[in-house]
Amino acid sequence: MRRDPRHANQTRGNSSKRRAANARRLHVEGLEGRALLAATGATPASTTAPPTAQTVSYHHALYEVAITSGPGSVSVVNQGKAGYAITVSGSNGSTALTVAQTVLHPRYDNSQLPISQINVRDGSIGSILGSGAINLLGQIKTNSASTIQLADMGSNAQITIRQGLDDLAVSSAINLGAKGHIVVLGNLTTLSAGSITLNHGQILIGNDLLNLTTGSMSVSNQGLLSVRHNLGTTNVTYDTGVSSGGLISVGNDVTGLTLGSITAATGGQFVVSRDVVGEFDVNGDINLAGGQFVVGRDIAGAFKINGKFLGSSNGALVVGRDIAAGMNVSGDLTLATGAAIVVNRNVGAQASSSSSSSSSSSSSGFLPVNVNSNALGLSVTGNLSTAGGGTISVGGDLNALLVDGYMIGQNSDVIDVQVGLDLFNWGVYGGIADQGGVISSNVNVGKNINGFDVAHGIFNDYITAGVAIQNSATGADGIDAVFDTEIRAGIDIVNVVFGGNVESDHVTNPNGRQTRIIAGEDRAGNFNSGGNIQGLIIEDSLINAAVIAAVKPFTGNTPPPGSNNYAQPGGGIYRFASGGFANGGVPYAAPPFADPNASNTVLAGSINKSFAPALNAAAPAPGYIPLPSETTVFGSVISTAHTYPSDYAGFFAADTSGVYVGTIPK
Repeated sequence: MRRDPRHANQTRGNSSKRRAANARRLHVEGLEGRALLAATGATPASTTAPPTAQTVSYHHALYEVAITSGPGSVSVVNQGKAGYAITVSGSNGSTALTVAQTVLHPRYDNSQLPISQINVRDGSIGSILGSGAINLLGQIKTNSASTIQLADMGSNAQITIRQGLDDLAVSSAINLGAKGHIVVLGNLTTLSAGSITLNHGQILIGNDLLNLTTGSMSVSNQGLLSVRHNLGTTNVTYDTGVSSGGLISVGNDVTGLTLGSITAATGGQFVVSRDVVGEFDVNGDINLAGGQFVVGRDIAGAFKINGKFLGSSNGALVVGRDIAAGMNVSGDLTLATGAAIVVNRNVGAQASSSSSSSSSSSSSGFLPVNVNSNALGLSVTGNLSTAGGGTISVGGDLNALLVDGYMIGQNSDVIDVQVGLDLFNWGVYGGIADQGGVISSNVNVGKNINGFDVAHGIFNDYITAGVAIQNSATGADGIDAVFDTEIRAGIDIVNVVFGGNVESDHVTNPNGRQTRIIAGEDRAGNFNSGGNIQGLIIEDSLINAAVIAAVKPFTGNTPPPGSNNYAQPGGGIYRFASGGFANGGVPYAAPPFADPNASNTVLAGSINKSFAPALNAAAPAPGYIPLPSETTVFGSVISTAHTYPSDYAGFFAADTSGVYVGTIPK
């Protein structure tokens, strides 16, 4: 076989090149008279110390990356668009890595050095100091560190500390996206930043975060700020927002909260599993627009909102036990579309006997109202509105409900304010012209309402107490103190003054509520034979309205059947001023009723029995009737002609001997 001459030439050529190359690499070197084979390309062992500083140019500015204290060396590699990678070797807990801008260019004097990673090879470093220079785009990962100071954290930035960290300070912004996180498995003493934004990003603290300070904070789109144990003093200057599934979670207690405004929207939550131990100050508004603020146990310090409280779209403030020192809203409190304030136990504490009280009283000078305007409870400087569909629920005592404006509800069967035990110190001092001060509100109190002071009338309301309503004064809006309103107490109504007419327009407006003042009937319609009204005064007239103590309404066969109203009274024993009975001589008094078909049950109730003349008084002279000691109605008792769907005006009780209509003669 003949070999292709081209291959032969190529083989010879390659062999020649290899021999030439070997000849260049290898030669004989003299060493102490011996011939040794050596390679000229070999690098002798270096005696230079590892570098502790390196200068980097970026955007026409110079930066020095240096070990400024403690052991260690540093190297910097430019990774293009990813930024600069810094590697620290030989470091320990006393090592400080500093990144600083050293030479400025006028156009770039505020620029920052983008850092793709800081690799701490030996797993321990004291400080990473770059508050004016480091824009962290990638990762810092180490077992332990004392201080980390940065200028910015980008959306993919990551800090992972396997133990604790004393101080993490970001002078501008922490802005973490889906790949960004800060993880400290132990304690973080201080976290401070110009602003914190977690848009899918996470901050996870394995134990305590003792101090949190930032200009603003936003957690959204499943973002998470989680402190596994205690969150210490927290100060957010401007807005705190949680939305779209964002969560701020504290596994134990919060020492104290000072925030700007709070917004919790579309499933966002701020959750404290145990207590807010100190004060809770909001220097702005709270807006719960579909989000929740939850405290598992108590807000122990004063809860102050220096702005509005707004709730909508089922947003809620939920407190598992007490708001111990009360809640103060400096603007309006507005709850709509399913929004709620829910406190499972008590709001505020009962005032001591030395606390100041309001000096409200009836124009007759009788019965001062014991409402403490400084009581700790829920106080609202503006208006309180649940008209849009919100609720307030307190499982235990509400020790004050003080509203400087008006209070308006939903005008429905839905309860606007629910109190499980006692409501003390209920004061409403504003109003709307021709609408009253407490308007269209449905209020249910499980036990007692003690101290009720309304300056401008109760209109279109339904107010019930399971046991008693006592120490109350209601001023008039125009001439009416109570209009289209039902007030019930399960047993007693004591020391109540209405400073105007008590009236219903149901006769001419079938949609208007019957006006009834009832003792001895609870919200469920159960009657109590011991129902009594004591110390009731109406400073003007009783018009198409009924005052009732333990008398069931008419449910007879006269059309319409079961109309559930108070029928025309028959002859009664309460007294009118001289000059005859009201309304053409018809005595609108207690049962028996004029309607023979009335199937009412009259229980052993009484109205103003304490005003009645003594039973052992001397027999009166002819023409003289012993008079009660106080007037019950200063004006008249008036019933407009009507059929059964409306109540007749009058006093309905087994004993009305203490009732007097008109001015008692001297």
